[in-house]
Amino acid sequence: MLIRAVKEPWTYYTGAILLAVLNTLLFVVAGRPWQITSGFTYWAAWIWKAMGGTPEKWDYFANHPGRAEAIAQGFFTNNLSLMDAGIIVGALLAVLAASQFKFKRVKSFKQVAAALLEQRYDVK
Repeated sequence: MLIRAVKEPWTYYTGAILLAVLNTLLFVVAGRPWQITSGFTYWAAWIWKAMGGTPEKWDYFANHPGRAEAIAQGFFTNNLSLMDAGIIVGALLAVLAASQFKFKRVKSFKQVAAALLEQRYDVK
């Protein structure tokens, strides 16, 4: 039963219910809803700071004490950063469990250009 639940695709309804339940649990435990982009912003700020920059002066951090406090934290101590890392690792594990992970050879430069430009057409 568990293998079937992992390998078989879920319906949109099942995914929506699961996301709603998990987001509610996250809100109860962490006191805030799911905020995926804030964690990535912190990653960029930490990288910029490691390169000698001063992200504390950015308007995003300078005018919001809670965000400025996150700069003082690290990758493993900030809960938004850990959530983003968990999403990435979880997506990788889901793909591996479904036996769908594979490296594909790029067929043409046109395919690369289409991917970079986020076009939704099939390049052959």
